[in-house]
Amino acid sequence: RISKLKCNSLLSKLCLPHGFFCQGSRRREKDAVMASPSPASSRAVARLYRALLNYGKKMGPNFAVKANPAGRPWGTHVFSETGPAYQGMLLGRLVPSLQPPNEMINADNFKRIVRDRFREPLEGKPGGLPASLDEGFHALRVLGEQMYLNQCSSSQTTEGVQVDVTSSFDRAGMLGAGQPRYLFSYLVRIINNRDHPVQVLGRSWTMTNEYNARLGHIPLGTNSVVGQQPILPPRASKCFEYTSGTDCNTATGMQVGALLVHAHDDGMERPATSVIQASIAPFPLMVPYSKLKRQQEDPE
Repeated sequence: RISKLKCNSLLSKLCLPHGFFCQGSRRREKDAVMASPSPASSRAVARLYRALLNYGKKMGPNFAVKANPAGRPWGTHVFSETGPAYQGMLLGRLVPSLQPPNEMINADNFKRIVRDRFREPLEGKPGGLPASLDEGFHALRVLGEQMYLNQCSSSQTTEGVQVDVTSSFDRAGMLGAGQPRYLFSYLVRIINNRDHPVQVLGRSWTMTNEYNARLGHIPLGTNSVVGQQPILPPRASKCFEYTSGTDCNTATGMQVGALLVHAHDDGMERPATSVIQASIAPFPLMVPYSKLKRQQEDPE
């Protein structure tokens, strides 16, 4: 039988600031909850339900479901969906059991999704408790990661050109003389909210570490983005996204930049009508505390 104290202890361990699972003992405790008698399982589902709703309360007005760029090959690029369709696609991939609404995810409709999914187990209907527990633990892990990704994101719109960026810690290594090196991947999404097409010609970047020392700078010019100069259709019908990365000699840092964009209000067959320097708002480069602690304890 699982005591209330043990269930609370398990949930407190799962709800880390950045929501990353540690394997080992926490997985064994989860298995113990899964194998417990029905009343204890019901209580565990109720506590998972409350923990999920607490995550919903933490969702700020700018919360959005993010794709994690860690592990993606740098230089990959694709045109993708925007708005609720994109959010629903991501949520469906991350937590298939949660039916995404046809609207942007926010605190209110997230609570509604969770209530709809856990209503039957909470009402004591037989069956489904192990599945609900498994889905609940998985959802907690995903939401913890989403909180981290939202902390490492920025969004800014300049003259109708929207640039969203999300960074994520990829891996750590060592430079000469034992100096640490932290690799970060980032996903850039460019959306054209104007009424006419635009073309992205290049970008600039400035990277700094946690002491505000400049680590690198790429000046703005027609230097393309991952070898591409994409044409974006109007009215946010499609988004151009690409993955790239950088390194930092401290566990936290910052990156900021801009895009060089040509607006073609008279159509792509005619010369550009204006030049836009679309700002890329600063976004953090940050190693999650749980991963940093494990890396410090076991540098190998």
